[in-house]
Amino acid sequence: MSKKPFLRIVLAVLVALGMVVTTVPRAAADDPAPNPPWPSYCGLRLGIILDLSGSLSNTHVQQSKDASVAAIQALVGTNSAVGLHTFSTASPHVGSSAAIEFLPVSVATSASAQPLIDYTTGFDRGFGGSTNWAGAFERVTSLDLDYDAVLMVTDGYPNALAPAIDAANVLKNAGTRVVGVGVGSGVNDVTIKQISSDDAYFPVASFDALVDSLKDAALESCRGSVNITKLVDEDDGNPAAPAAGWTFNGTGSEEGSAVTAASGVASLTYTSDQASVTITEQSQAGYVISPQGGFNAVCTINGSPLTVTNVPNGFQFGPLTSTDVVICTVVNIAEGDTPPVTTPPVTTPPVTTPPVSTPPPSKPRPLPDTGA
Repeated sequence: MSKKPFLRIVLAVLVALGMVVTTVPRAAADDPAPNPPWPSYCGLRLGIILDLSGSLSNTHVQQSKDASVAAIQALVGTNSAVGLHTFSTASPHVGSSAAIEFLPVSVATSASAQPLIDYTTGFDRGFGGSTNWAGAFERVTSLDLDYDAVLMVTDGYPNALAPAIDAANVLKNAGTRVVGVGVGSGVNDVTIKQISSDDAYFPVASFDALVDSLKDAALESCRGSVNITKLVDEDDGNPAAPAAGWTFNGTGSEEGSAVTAASGVASLTYTSDQASVTITEQSQAGYVISPQGGFNAVCTINGSPLTVTNVPNGFQFGPLTSTDVVICTVVNIAEGDTPPVTTPPVTTPPVTTPPVSTPPPSKPRPLPDTGA
């Protein structure tokens, strides 16, 4: 009996189990589309796509998690939002208990970014499957999240490269920059660059360079601006949260005033140097500013702490140049939740009455001698 039929059966079984990548002819992929540049406006919408396939060890998955957290933390304090997506055979990848995916949230403050960081560090991959790049890009496209950039963290060995290039092109043509991050043993950077570009590939060992690029991209178009995040404590037992619809006025700014978006951030532009800048908010009924450490705002300038001076309904600082980036947080609290002003009790010293001294009785004077 010929061995060929038996070999065909074995090969068919292996293909069905995903242990052999087939080379069935298919229509060639389009050439990789040009990769869009980083955005030219303040802030960044970033999607992180993690490869959780079986070809990556638990150590490699941990490196991917660490890199993701570093990327998130790099954007904290900017008018940015970050989401997390995963894939193996399908996207999102189903871990030990549920599908692993976190839709984008604001990272304007450490508090708003923390749930995403906790989720990223805490998920359990479970068992990895195959490496479906196309499915990952198609998942992100289907969610219509309007990302400025996505980071594909992978080892570079997709089940099929051609459909992955096509799916990546859809994102690129919509204006999303695709950045490849190589992780794992024997990373294939050639394939990763085909779905990203030569200038948008970073090995995870050099991830610090990508973190710097992310931060530069988020901040570069913010030069000459003051960005205020409004957090409101609604007295409902939850932490203060970003709030839309608050107006801030800025002396010397191009706009004069700006209104906070859904992220809670309002941005004011400065095209000329200012000796001093005063930022005030338009009060809303039922809320008052809640000082942080005694100050109406906590700010940084170019990443370093910035000292502010309180003014009614706002704060003041200076100088400011047309290349500086100032990021501030202002917290308001519902008036009913305002801590009561306590006045220390006034202690009245006891009134002491000095003792009354009674002079001793005088000795009786002798009666005068009358000679009688």
